[in-house]
Amino acid sequence: MYVLRKEFIRDKIMKYFFYTCVLAMMLSGCASSDDVVLNFHVEDPSAKEVVLVCHDEIATFPIDESGNAVAVLDKYDAAYARVFYGMNFQWIYFERGDKADISFNGQDFVRSFAFDGEKKLAVEYLNTVKLTALPDEDY
Repeated sequence: MYVLRKEFIRDKIMKYFFYTCVLAMMLSGCASSDDVVLNFHVEDPSAKEVVLVCHDEIATFPIDESGNAVAVLDKYDAAYARVFYGMNFQWIYFERGDKADISFNGQDFVRSFAFDGEKKLAVEYLNTVKLTALPDEDY
């Protein structure tokens, strides 16, 4: 009887330990609701990574075999950033807590670039406006 009770208690402790470990892993892998999450979907990839340039920081995100990459950013309240793929780039804008899907064809990045998220209109505007330098005139 004593042996059965001891095994029963040991099994209970192991079960609780296992569930605690699983719960801890699930919670540590989740992004905070304040994090910016960018999901990249690349059709026909020609490069191995997507590069995000934001302010003075450069971050690279590897593309997996299925053409996906995920960026979880936790240090920006709001930012304009450039998404580079190869030698081409597109502007994006995000704020704290934004979630967005960015998809494009690796062979034609500029024309196929699509941003689907809360700031979609701002991103479309950023990529249609052409900024030019001021003329070299004396005022």
